[in-house]
Amino acid sequence: MIPATTAFCICDFETTGVDTDKDYPIEIGCIFTDRTFSTLGIYQDLISWPDLMVSGDSIDPDWNEHDQQAANIHKISYETYINGAVPLSTVVGNVKDIVDKILNKFYKRVILISDNIQFEYRFMSILFKEANIEWPFHYCGWDSSLLLELTNIGDPVPDHRALRDCALLQRQLIRATEKIGAYRN
Repeated sequence: MIPATTAFCICDFETTGVDTDKDYPIEIGCIFTDRTFSTLGIYQDLISWPDLMVSGDSIDPDWNEHDQQAANIHKISYETYINGAVPLSTVVGNVKDIVDKILNKFYKRVILISDNIQFEYRFMSILFKEANIEWPFHYCGWDSSLLLELTNIGDPVPDHRALRDCALLQRQLIRATEKIGAYRN
């Protein structure tokens, strides 16, 4: 059983591609939960990266060809991105503030959880490193895919918007833990 003092951050990113060494996370979604996956907090934002906003000496009028391929999936237009993206340091500061508030309550750890934890953990690490802000999460992450597969619930079909995908995963995690009776007395 998961200790009552454990909280989770269900996280998802929309990105300019799937290469964590070359691509950028442009949208973050987080649903912070207790061990039963009841919501403690929610956060979402578009993340501003200077490299995506400038091409040569002028503002890019649109995504480049590579980024447009990703935009065909996540449906975040360049105009929406330019007009809504907030500085990376603000995004990371907001996430850290939520984690700190959770840890200042009664929780001892906040664990990142995703249906592709290596991807999300890597991009979250990049954000915190780039913003030069101390890592607030537990050192391990949890990939939910095995639990969802073993309970025949399955990974949710992605909507390809970060917060909606977090909500879909949260619903599947609740179903899976109910199915195995994880929190019955």
